[in-house]
Amino acid sequence: MTGIDFAIFLALKEASSGEATQMLEVCAKSLHRSDPDATVFLLTDEATLPVLPAVPMTPIVMSQRVNVDEILLERTRAYRAFLDLAAFRRDTIFLDHDMVANRSLATTFEGRFDLAATFRTWTQKYPINGGFIAVRHASSPVVRRFYDRVLSIYEDMSAAKDRLWDGEQASLKAALSPLPDPLTAGVYTTMHGESVALFDTSRINYSIWDGYPPHALPDTMTEEMFADMARRDLVHFKGKRKSYMAGYWASLTRATRPMA
Repeated sequence: MTGIDFAIFLALKEASSGEATQMLEVCAKSLHRSDPDATVFLLTDEATLPVLPAVPMTPIVMSQRVNVDEILLERTRAYRAFLDLAAFRRDTIFLDHDMVANRSLATTFEGRFDLAATFRTWTQKYPINGGFIAVRHASSPVVRRFYDRVLSIYEDMSAAKDRLWDGEQASLKAALSPLPDPLTAGVYTTMHGESVALFDTSRINYSIWDGYPPHALPDTMTEEMFADMARRDLVHFKGKRKSYMAGYWASLTRATRPMA
C-alpha cells in the first residue's frame, strides 16, 4: 500500500485541554492539507476522547487513562503498541501535536532506510528530538525491535524527571548509537543493524531560534519569522513558540503558496 500516514500521541489532564486541543486541530489540518490521502491517527486514552477537536482524525484508545506524570514514557509505549496494530499499514510518521506541515512529508521516505529521525547540532546531550520519527512499513520487524530497545532503555530509568521528559531523548540517543560524529544528514547503520536516515532540523522538525533561552524569543511572531518558518517542510512550535502557532497557521492559510 503506497502513501503515508501520521500518528500523534495526546493525553490530557482535564484542566489543560484547551491550548493542547487547539494545537492538535491546527496540526491535523496542516497534515490533511499537505498530504490529503494520509490518515491521521490519534493515539490517546478514554479520558481525552470527549475534548478532541472536530477535525478528521482516527482515534485509537491505547488505555483507559494515561499516566500524565510519565507522559513521554507513555508516548513511547503507545508508539510501540501501534506498530503491532493493523492500523500500521503504510509508512508512518510519529509527530508531536504542536507542529505544522508546510508541504508534503511523503518525500521523507525517499531513499533506503528503516527509520528516520532529526538531529540538532547545538546540543550534544540530547541531539535527537522525539517530535519526529518516521518508520517504514516494509521494515516492520526491524522497527519493532528498535522500539523494543528504546522502551527497555526508557523503562529502566527511575528518576521522575527522566520518566516525564528527558528520558525519551536519552533513550532515543542510546538506541540509535553509535551516532555519526560529527552529526550530518544522511543514512547510517546502528550497532544493532537498523538503517537510519538523519535529517537536519533546518528542514524537518524546525524550531525557530532553537537553542536560545525562552526569554530571548519575541513575544509575538514577526513577518521575518513567518517567512523563515514557511521555508521549512515541518515546523515545531515547542516551548514558548507555542504562542506563535495559531497566528502562523492563519497567515499560512491566507497565503497562496504551492504545497509541493
